Amino acid sequence: MKLYQLTNFINESKTFNGIDFSGCYTMPTEIFIKLLKYYLETGENLLDDYSRLTYLSWEQEVPILEPPKHIMLNLSLNIFLKLEIFKNKQSELRNKIKEGYRKYIEFEENKSNEKRQLACRYTAKIEVKEHVFNKYGKKCLRCGSDENITLDHVVPVIKGGKNSLDNLQPLCASCNSWKNSKTIDFRK
Repeated sequence: MKLYQLTNFINESKTFNGIDFSGCYTMPTEIFIKLLKYYLETGENLLDDYSRLTYLSWEQEVPILEPPKHIMLNLSLNIFLKLEIFKNKQSELRNKIKEGYRKYIEFEENKSNEKRQLACRYTAKIEVKEHVFNKYGKKCLRCGSDENITLDHVVPVIKGGKNSLDNLQPLCASCNSWKNSKTIDFRK
């Protein structure tokens, strides 16, 4: 092994500072050597992944893990297990990675529901309904029905549509349900 290979291995890490890792924890020499050998064989530096998994194992409250991060942690954990690192914490770490990803899904769903709730509050305003009904009539622009008329976002809010008068059209509940989250303008 050449000195520059060891230097590159250490310098490529964002957390390794030459004595210990950020957060002041030490890495056993045998693990450092395993990771260095793996780096020399594959060119893949796992120092930062080791750091991330170590911190994850300490976490009492599991953080939100978005898709790229949760996938990378799972892949890294697979490599670490082949290298016989984190063997005794495998199931704990897998569960924390799953839980972190579940939290991400829940967070995204809440954001989506929040947009829908804001949209419903906006279309429920009397002055908004009056404006749209005065402009297009109080009938469904798709089927012509005058029963169960609702206000529909032409471009759905979950697809970036705005809560604005120029993004609304009257549709009956059935046609609004049929349209779902498609962008269809019946105002023409």
